[in-house]
Amino acid sequence: MPFLSEWVEPALFLDWRGVRVYHCYRDNSVNQGPLVYCFTVCPFCEPGHCCGDCPALDDSRRCRAVFDLRGLPGYAERQRHADLDDEHREFLKTAIAVGSLTAEGVVSSYPA
Repeated sequence: MPFLSEWVEPALFLDWRGVRVYHCYRDNSVNQGPLVYCFTVCPFCEPGHCCGDCPALDDSRRCRAVFDLRGLPGYAERQRHADLDDEHREFLKTAIAVGSLTAEGVVSSYPA
């Protein structure tokens, strides 16, 4: 039986200070549900695949849009919350405030 597969924009997880953070999905399928620690600042980039047009490409053509939250500085020391989504939102706000995450993705050299 034929089926139709269409692209849908990922769910917006956080929109703060001009940085929009979206969920990434297991097997790039919304039906599989969002990944717990994987996010992107480009709705067209996915784990293992950069759209190629986003501002997150660095000089070596490495995409900085998709990231694992646990790889950002300070994640181990974050404030714990009962709700993991709230905890991640608060941590992402801190990462944005200190400059380790921007609208162009993860900054490779973190500010001191």
